[in-house]
Amino acid sequence: GGSDCSALASSSRVDPAPWPKIGACCTNDMCVMLDEEMCTYVGGSHLGLGTDCMVEGCPEVCWDINGDGSVGVDEVLHVLSLWGPCP
Repeated sequence: GGSDCSALASSSRVDPAPWPKIGACCTNDMCVMLDEEMCTYVGGSHLGLGTDCMVEGCPEVCWDINGDGSVGVDEVLHVLSLWGPCP
């Protein structure tokens, strides 16, 4: 005996309600799929419910502060100076 997979699939639909509402979250120079609360918790920027990392993507972080087309020592030192003292 064989089985009718299409009949099984149509009779066992999964209710999407229990799944968290997620969307694209830009954090740490990457895009991950998270709900808004978790995205905020990890310090990210949530792009909205139903957004997709593969479609929206995240803006690139620009380390070229002076706009000369490269990241130089002065720019790295500037970023490090904003970091603050060690706890």
